[in-house]
Parts: sequence; structure tokens; C-alpha cells
Amino acid sequence: TLNVDSRWSCMGTRSGTVMGIPFFVGADVTINAGRTLTIDGGVTVKFYRNTGLNFNGYLDARGSAEKNVVFTSYLDILGQPEPTATNYWDQIVFNIDSGGVLEFCTIRFAGYDYHDVIVTDFSSPIIQHVDIAKCRRHLIRAQNTANPVVHYSSLVTNNTTYYGVYGDCTSTVDATSNYWGASSGPYHATLNPSGTGSRVGDCVLFEPFWDNPYGTPEIAVHPGALGATLEPEWTTVLDLYIMNLDTASVLSYSISEALAPTGSFAEANGSESQDLLEDGASRDLLRLADVEWLSVDRPIGLVDRDDTMTVKVTFAAGSLECGSYTAYLIIGSNDEDEDPVIVPVCMFVKIDHCDAPDSPPVGEFHLSQNYPNPFNPQTTFSYYLPQQDRVLFVIYDASGRKVRTLISGVQPQGRHTIDWAGNNDREEPVASGVYFARFLIGDKVTTRKLILAR
Repeated sequence: TLNVDSRWSCMGTRSGTVMGIPFFVGADVTINAGRTLTIDGGVTVKFYRNTGLNFNGYLDARGSAEKNVVFTSYLDILGQPEPTATNYWDQIVFNIDSGGVLEFCTIRFAGYDYHDVIVTDFSSPIIQHVDIAKCRRHLIRAQNTANPVVHYSSLVTNNTTYYGVYGDCTSTVDATSNYWGASSGPYHATLNPSGTGSRVGDCVLFEPFWDNPYGTPEIAVHPGALGATLEPEWTTVLDLYIMNLDTASVLSYSISEALAPTGSFAEANGSESQDLLEDGASRDLLRLADVEWLSVDRPIGLVDRDDTMTVKVTFAAGSLECGSYTAYLIIGSNDEDEDPVIVPVCMFVKIDHCDAPDSPPVGEFHLSQNYPNPFNPQTTFSYYLPQQDRVLFVIYDASGRKVRTLISGVQPQGRHTIDWAGNNDREEPVASGVYFARFLIGDKVTTRKLILAR
């Protein structure tokens, strides 16, 4: 049991292999609440049979394209036969109020006794650039409003009987832009019945998916913020960072199109687009020039090796009506083997006479979506309690860390509102980005996704 912050650092690479000199885990490791286990790139963690990691705290396992963090069996030895299922290690479990990041990691020979490989329970870790293969059962399971983000990863099961990603549908899991083991994509009985790759469950967003395994990436994109809230005729500029992770070659990139969903965005641009985010249908492609409220200062350019280009994205509210406007920038590179990166950006136009969201129904519990969303500097939640009850209302960041407790105590029956000004429990402002609000009343848990755009 780890009751202090711990760091596992690379101690060198074994001769004849890319795996680091291993850390051997001979019993289950539990990371206590509020504590962080940091695992550096180049570290190989080898588990004895039927052992694993259990997080009540946080995991920070961030490798790189050149130096992955490797989780594997103690019998995974170069030049030797692969471990049998009786010598597989167990799993990584994220419990309530835990979280963290798995980035540039390799996971194999897990799932002892048919355990799922990564389990998220009331938690929302970020899983990206992770290669999971040669495991015995389901790869990623989300339950009890868990909302992990799974991007840019290779998720290959032994057959379509097992799930690459699935959940209990208490929330929708974002598992877009992954490779599922076949160019036809993952198998889903209704949304992709012809897919021959790993199976996906309901309430899992899997499109777009990659056609080929994700090798060494050349392009990575990080938005400085995801959106902005503006008054009519206002403009604002946000930064988009395009990184060339290739240490040997110059990267050319292009931002030429945007994916458009239905709603005010489509109406504002004269498009009858279909929405992919909710139901897996197709979305229309628009030229950036046709998106009147969004412009990019460098839609094409070169990024030197191991360098970063800052692109300015301008939002202009103009005379648009009150509401939310969303686009999905498609950023491609000159690497023919690499799929484009898709970045969502959104703008909320706020007008004094905009109507607030509909009042919640009387007679049953209801939590409205925060308004406005995206927001800056403050947003409001409205909820209705059918009877006096104990309420716990907490804000979490995208890594699953607790940011702010808004309510903890008994509240009377009736309608209530609560504001959040984008600060933590120490009254310090938090950064722009995606956050999750979790409302617990009795045994009922409700989660809302919100975006702070400073």
C-alpha cells in the first residue's frame, strides 16, 4: 500500500530489448486516496500472476513515442515463449474519486482469471497513445458514471466475443480515433455490424476509427482552450498547439475542413448536417471559409522536428443568435500512415434576453445542464429535490481529480440553484478545459460535462 506520493523512474534499458530494467510487482499495489504514483517513460512494470494496481488515488504514467511505459507479465522475456494465461497479471482499477493519465503505454498479458484489463468506477482517467493487446478478456470497462477518455490507442482483443471498450451506460464513453484490430472497425451489432475488430458496447462513441495500427506518431495537437463565451459582435483568440513528435523529419500540416453537427452551427452555416456525436451517423465536411464564426491564422504550415507551432484560432460572434456553435477541426499531416487529428472547438453566444434552460419538472429529481456552457467566468446549475435529502455536489477535472465541493449536506425539498465560478476549494482559479460535475443524492448519481473557456 502506497500512502505517500511515489515515483518509479527508468533505471536503464536491458541489452537487446527496448524494455527498461523492470520493476517487479509480487503483490497487489494499492495507491491510497490523495496520493499519486508517477511512472516515467522507459519503465517496465512486470507483475507476478494475479497481481495488479488498485487506485484510490492517482496514476501519472506518461511515456513518449520513443520510451513507452510497459505493463506486462513477469514471464514476458525476449526470445522466450509467451506467458500462458495462468501466468497473466490481473488488472488496473480506478476506484471512486481516483483518476489519472495513461499516455504512451503498452499493456499486455493481463486479465488473469478473466478479469477486465482496465476498470474505471466513478472515475474518468485519460487513456491515449496506449497499445493494449495479448490480453485475456475485455480491455476497458466503465461503470457507475465513469467517463474515461480513450483516444489514439490500439485496442485489440483476441476475438469479437470480448469488448475493447464497454460500460453500463450510466455515461457515454468517448473512445473515438482508435484502432480496433481491423480496417473495418470495431464490431457493434447495430452501428457497425460489418466490423471485424474488437467489440464495442452500447454508449461508446467509436467513430471515427483508425484503419491501421497507430505507429510512432508524428503529429499531436493540444488546444489551449476548448471554447469561448462571447457577447454579440465580440471576438476572441485562442491558441492551438501543433507538435511534431518526429525527431528526424519536418512535418507539414493542414487545417482545411471542419466537421459540422446539427443544431445552431449547421443552421448558421446553411448546412443540413447530421450529428455523429450522439448516434454514430455521418457529419458533413465544411471548408473553413464557409464557417463564418471561426478562422485560423495558419491553416497550413511546417513544423520543425521535435518542435511546436502555435496556431491562432479566432472566434467571432458577429450577429449570430444566442446559443452554442460547435466545429470539429480536422488536422492532417504529410504522414500517409497517420489519420488526421480531430479537435472540437465551440462558442457560446450570450445575449441579455436569452432564455434560461427549461425549469426542471416537479415531482421527480432533476439536474439541468449548467448554463451557460461553455462559460466564463461563472456558470449556474439548477436542480429539483422531490423531498428533503442529503446532497453531495462535486466538480472534477478531466483526470478525475476533485476540484471543488459545491454542496455537502442536507437540503430541503424544492428547486435550488448553485453557481460555480471556476475555482477550487482554496478559491484559486482553475485552468480552461473540460470538467465534470457529479451530483449524488441517496443512491442516485448524475453527471454533467462542462467547459470552462477563459
